[in-house]
Order: sequence, then C-alpha cells, then structure tokens
Amino acid sequence: MAHRFAVLSFAFVLGVQAIAQQASSTLQPGKVQSDGLIHVDLQTRINYLSRAQLWHPVNLDDIDTRSGGQVSKSKTIPNDAIIECDYVNDAPLGGTTNKFKCTNPKITLADGTPVVTKLKTLKVRYNSIKTFSTVISTRLAWALGFGADTETPVTKVICHGCSKDPFKQKSAVQGDSTFTPASVEEHMSGTGIYGEGLHYKKDGGQADPAWYWSELKLITDKNQADQANALELLAVFLKHGDSKAIQNKLLCLEDLDAKGICNDPFIYVHDFGNTLGSDGMSVHPLGLKRWEGSKIWKDDKSCVASLHMNAFNGSGLSDPQITEGGRKFLAGLLDDLVHKHPQKLRDIFDAAHIEKYDDSGATYSADAWVKVFTARADQIINHAPCPN
Repeated sequence: MAHRFAVLSFAFVLGVQAIAQQASSTLQPGKVQSDGLIHVDLQTRINYLSRAQLWHPVNLDDIDTRSGGQVSKSKTIPNDAIIECDYVNDAPLGGTTNKFKCTNPKITLADGTPVVTKLKTLKVRYNSIKTFSTVISTRLAWALGFGADTETPVTKVICHGCSKDPFKQKSAVQGDSTFTPASVEEHMSGTGIYGEGLHYKKDGGQADPAWYWSELKLITDKNQADQANALELLAVFLKHGDSKAIQNKLLCLEDLDAKGICNDPFIYVHDFGNTLGSDGMSVHPLGLKRWEGSKIWKDDKSCVASLHMNAFNGSGLSDPQITEGGRKFLAGLLDDLVHKHPQKLRDIFDAAHIEKYDDSGATYSADAWVKVFTARADQIINHAPCPN
C-alpha cells in the first residue's frame, strides 16, 4: 500500500480541526453501506475517535505467544500448517509486497490431521520479508494489549489457479503453484468506520476506515491518552517508518445498536509492516544491526522520540513528544514481557522462524533478536521520568 494513497488536502485537515473543536456528545446514526463499512458524518467520526478504546489488559500467563492464541484455546489456523486453496481475484490488494487471496481453504497439520475452519477466504503473503516481520509485530502488539491483526506463519500454500506470481495476475490460470514460506493474515473482528468525504486521491476516492496519528490528540480521557502516547512510543521502538493513515483502522467491535450508533469504537494499527530496522528517507525493515543502531530518543532530556516517516509515503508519525504517562505505561508493559516473561518474548521470534531470514547475507537466532529487543526496551524502562 506504500504508494497508493495520498494525504488529505490542507483544506480538509483544517476542516477536521474545526470539526474537532465543535464536536459534542451528540452522535449521528451510521449505516453499513455496500462496501462493508459503516458510513458516518465527519463530526461523528471525530467523536468516535475521541473516545475510542485502543488497549486492554493482558495476562501474559494466559496467552501462548508461540501459537498466537490463548493457552486454553486453539487458534483458527495453527502455526506451520499446510493450506490448499483456490485463487480468487475479487478486489485489488494494493501495496508493493507479494500477496493474493484464495478461497475454499483446506487446512492440515504436518502429519495430515485436518483443521476445521469457518474461514472462506484467506489473504496470503509470500516471497516477502513480511512473512517474518508481520508475524513478530502483530504478536508483539497483541501480547502488549494493543489491537492487532493475526498473522500466522504456514509451511506452504498450494494454490489452485495461481501463477508463480499471483500478486500480478488478473484471473485464474491452469495448474497449481506452491508458496513457501508464507503467512496468512486475519483481520481484527469488527466493522470499519468511515467518515463521509475522507478520500485518498491516489485511490480514486475509495472509502477507508483510516485515522491519522495526529488525531490521537483528540482523545480526552487521561488513561486512554496515556495509552495512545504509549502506542506512539511503541511505533518508535519498532521503527515504524511507514506510518501513513491507511495503515490504521477505526472499527466498531460489535454491531450498531438500534439507533445506528456504535457503542464500542476501537482504533489500532492494522499494518506495522516496515518495522524492526531503520526509518527515514529510505526505510530498511527487518535488519537486526540496523534496528540495534536506530535511536529511540531524539532528545533524551525532553523525551522527544526519534522516528522519521518515509518522505515518499505522505503524512505519518514523526518525532512524537512522549509524556511521562505514555512512557511509564509502555515501560510497564515491556518490563512485564522482557524481564518477567522472557520466554514469551523469545517464542514470538521463534514462531516467526527468524533464524531462516536472510538478513543482508547473514542469519540471526531468536536469542540474538531478543538480546537487541531487551536492550532497546531498557532504554524506555530505565529512562528518567519525562518532564511532561
């Protein structure tokens, strides 16, 4: 999605700011349209953003970071499963990383045991660093309590009707193609909320339930504001250098009520894609040495964090000001994971098979990544209180 979307016009940004100043507790009813999104007016969208949840507490003892699910429950798609499915082209997937959709999935374990699933359509990534990095970033966000999609590494995907490069094909072909390694993405459950008139020029006016990082300042609740600031610091920690609005989603977790109102708006980062490397003019994702050398603090004393949005991808998060509430909140989450549950952290990298990743001609173990992760986390955990 790196080059498909443009930023809002300057006039529209000013309009959103004016609407935010006038926003009241009144919500106008929305409706699910043919595109599958809840359409609302701009003031209602701003209102939802201002009170949206973005975090919930997680007991690390109750989750299995290796499988990506609860300790007592099996996940929809197990790690390292084998998938057979049929190629389908029902919508453009956009972006620059290799992916395709397929339907009628047949899922089995390595020993041939079938896996029962209600999923009808899968989104598959292949021949991409994201088959490694997205597994790590989504499981990390989930383990810390932030919203996240589910990305599952699979041993292989056998696609009936796929060419060798299905990302570029327009219709089914004769024969099968096998993709390994690969991963399968499942979106967070909920319905996207779209503000009427919020269009992206390069996408021909297509609606999207996106939000801008600058809009986190609309959040009025102190606890939620701290959580939002912690999410900004997490983006810095990961080096989320492609943080344009289209990577983020505003959801209604349950159905609209009888009056057409969403009672549980939720915001999350849908795509922490270009992470775990360096940021700036030219993003270099998933590089251990680059990530190790990337700064967390631009100004250590004033707690201005160091993150540079890729200059070619539009408006995103750059050098956010971190409050003590935000730093302390993320520090507590990281400390729990890194120092109290280190095996949970290691399991995330191990599940992603990071040791198989060609990192600029080298390979690094899960332990090597955990060591760098811990050192970076300690720069937040052990940091002096921020001045604001």
